[in-house]
Amino acid sequence: MNRALKILGIGVVGLALVVAVGRFGIHKMAGDMATQIELQEVDVTSVPDGTWPGEYRIDESSARVEVDVAGGAITDIRILEHQHVRGYAGEGVTGRIVDEQTVDVDGMSGATLSSRVIQKAVEVALSDAKSS
Repeated sequence: MNRALKILGIGVVGLALVVAVGRFGIHKMAGDMATQIELQEVDVTSVPDGTWPGEYRIDESSARVEVDVAGGAITDIRILEHQHVRGYAGEGVTGRIVDEQTVDVDGMSGATLSSRVIQKAVEVALSDAKSS
């Protein structure tokens, strides 16, 4: 009985190690992908008033957003679709974008790739609006 408990304990510790290493690998891959997404600043003051759609996809992560602009300022961002498979959801980044009036804000901790995909979708919306 005592030997069975030791074996079970070793198995549980081994499983915990495998899960921890796997989670670290997933977060590292997400961070690596996030660094591939380059954000370009958009002068919001030159974006026409309106609601502008934008979307962005990299690997299995994607976001589709609508960005409201009025008087040369971002007034609201709605996430219409958001798919993320690594890390946590970074939807809170939209509040930072509205507060700071720029897409180049700090992402959400633990949600680097998710935040970056949303930021890029907002950038696409603003860039497309500016060129229309």
